Amino acid sequence: MMERAAAICAAQELDGRGFTVGFEICVKHFGAAAEGASCSATAVLREVIDGRKFRFDVSVSEGDREIGSGTHERRMPRGAGTGEAGGVPAQPS
Repeated sequence: MMERAAAICAAQELDGRGFTVGFEICVKHFGAAAEGASCSATAVLREVIDGRKFRFDVSVSEGDREIGSGTHERRMPRGAGTGEAGGVPAQPS
């Protein structure tokens, strides 16, 4: 959930000029959610390096109770914003 929230945030920041891939995630889970509970994830973009490295603070909560947090980095492959990238972004099914 946390990684997906960061991916959405990065896509909004890029505004169609490329895509990102997950590079590193460091999170701690310090609470459990009951089966079927409604949880929400948040990603806050805190740094962009070289226009292609995106660093986030991420967290997940069940209601008002935070149950996990950490950091996540996503990167835009070289050439992804120019049509020269070797990969193609995954499409949801």
